[in-house]
Parts: sequence; structure tokens; C-alpha cells
Amino acid sequence: MVNELIQYVNEITNAGRWVKFEEEVFSDLTSAEAIKLIESVNPNAMLYLPKKEIDFFEWLKTNDRKIWDDMWEDPDYPPYIVSISFLPLLIYNSNYNGFPICDLMDNDNYYFNAAMMSDDHSNEVLEAAKTRFDNNLKLDLHHLLALEVAFNSIDIWHFAYKYHLDVETAKMSAQILIKDKALKHLKKFEDVAKYIDFNL
Repeated sequence: MVNELIQYVNEITNAGRWVKFEEEVFSDLTSAEAIKLIESVNPNAMLYLPKKEIDFFEWLKTNDRKIWDDMWEDPDYPPYIVSISFLPLLIYNSNYNGFPICDLMDNDNYYFNAAMMSDDHSNEVLEAAKTRFDNNLKLDLHHLLALEVAFNSIDIWHFAYKYHLDVETAKMSAQILIKDKALKHLKKFEDVAKYIDFNL
């Protein structure tokens, strides 16, 4: 399957078109196969997001339009086309939380990963979350966010969508961690970029 996809991507890219995979590619491909694929194709290949991510961004369009505009208002490209290098983040059976919102230019970024957690303070929060989980107690939202950040990395909009929250409630959970010095909030994309490593 991977070799067929490699051939397809190269043919489409050489023809000056954008790659559009069937949904089963995102559900059937493993992360390792996705990495093999991106290492074997033209690095300039562009890919349509899978349906799950398009559904998320359509939700974002309604719930935080200025963020959607920041990401997708590009006269040179229609929405939802990204570099194929992001494919491993889009595989459904991976631990990733989809296409990351981490390089906003006109708005504050709310992307967090483990490198942005302060060891001492975040360990206290994570231990509290683990204790609550082990005792079958409901996790507070800021505990849930801390776990997501520690294990997967996530932006606040994917967090809100994943847990059926409004954006402001999700941001309030982040503010608890930021105020407690458990989490750094890097608002500018150039500062966020220093902390990003998707380990692809």
C-alpha cells in the first residue's frame, strides 16, 4: 500500500496538483508507514486535510473565526491544504491531536507541549491528575489539559473541540496552569517554534 501511495503522490505532485487521499488511508496507515511515505516523496507535495480535521476546522470557523482567518485566508491556496510533511500527525490511530495550530501570526498562540511545562509545578499537577484518575474521581479541566500537553501536545482549540467545550472555557483551564507556573504561554509564533519538535 505504501509503495502505491508513494507513486500516486509523486505523479500528482509532478503534475502540479494537490494530493487528496481517501479516508481509509488516514485510518489504515500506521505512523511508521506515514513517515516512510513522506521520506520517499517530493517534500514540496501538498495534501488536503482528512475529513476529521476539516470537520474540526469548520467548527473553528464558526466558533473562533479570527483564528480560522489567521490560518486559512490565503489568496494563493484554498483552505485545508498543508505540506505532506504533516501526514504522520493526521493518522487516525496515532497519539497526535491533528494538524497543530501553532503558528498564528495575527493572534495569540495557545499551543502547548511537554517542553513548555515547568518540571516542579507541572509534576504536582500531573501527580494530582493521576491520583484523581486512580481513585475514579472526575478530573478538573486543567488536569485534563495538563495530561494532554504532557503526553500528546495540543492547542487550545483542538482541546475545546475534543472535550466539547467552548473556547473561553478551554482558555480558562490553560490560564490556571499558566498562573500556577506549571505551563509557559508563548504567544508569538517565533517563540513557539523554538519549542516544537514533532519527532517525525
